Amino acid sequence: MQKLLGRKKLGRKASHRRALVMNQLRSLFQHGELKTTSQKAKVLKANAESVISKARDSKNDLVTYRSMMNIFGGDGIAKAVIAYSKKSAASVQIRKVGFRDGDNAEVSRVSLMSFEKASKKKSKKSSSQKQDTKVKGKAAISKDDHDLEKAQAREEEEKISNKIGKSIKG
Repeated sequence: MQKLLGRKKLGRKASHRRALVMNQLRSLFQHGELKTTSQKAKVLKANAESVISKARDSKNDLVTYRSMMNIFGGDGIAKAVIAYSKKSAASVQIRKVGFRDGDNAEVSRVSLMSFEKASKKKSKKSSSQKQDTKVKGKAAISKDDHDLEKAQAREEEEKISNKIGKSIKG
């Protein structure tokens, strides 16, 4: 007697299902949140938590980076996943939003807890702020930036990205 395998098929063939999940994972780690149907959200949450735990539990940064590049295919997304997984509150949350117009499917919002979007726009500094900036190592820390935790986190992220860059080049 044939038994169910316990995986959500989402009404798609295996290759289409894999492509759907990978595209949603990329979007989730790129934007921090995603709006989709509840069934897809459950599958996405399981896969996202699996990726986060792989990145968190890995001992070697280079191995982690290469495995994330293999999964996501993009350099920026791989670095974002590694940086996000190092946070203590790295988890995925599903919130039910409502019902979709047209087919009345239940819609949910999948979001990464404590996710900070990287802004693409560069902030313009006035000449007085440029003079107040001290350069410590490679991280620029201004006098206005009194929060020590932010400065340390920024330096730690730069160390990781430099270590990854050096190990890839040489």
